[in-house]
Amino acid sequence: MASERLKLRIADIRRAARAPGELATDPHEQLFAVYRDIDALLRDGEQSTQTLVQAMNETMRAAAEIPATTPREVLFKMALWRWDAPGIDYRLADLSRHDAVAYSAFRDLAGLLDEEAVMKDSDAERAQAKAC
Repeated sequence: MASERLKLRIADIRRAARAPGELATDPHEQLFAVYRDIDALLRDGEQSTQTLVQAMNETMRAAAEIPATTPREVLFKMALWRWDAPGIDYRLADLSRHDAVAYSAFRDLAGLLDEEAVMKDSDAERAQAKAC
């Protein structure tokens, strides 16, 4: 079952993050990949929503528990926040002050690190429209 494999991946990432040198890529990038996989499974609708949401919760908890050690890791933590914040898909003027600042910092960091691929399509469109 896909949800069991996802839980194992999350547990493996947590375990490897506690042992420096164990991960080939940073744990937050791996957690972001897991989150995107879960998001895709939710959109497909073929898996139990409840178990996928539980796996998504575990992914977010793991990201919160594992300290970032580089600006790129901070970006992937912020990307998890962004992808888990559906309210940001709508009008920016409707965002709370704290979400507006966090969202702006996320977009700035993605641009500074040349990692726009972590953005949702709507984020990239907003950034492009702002640049014009």
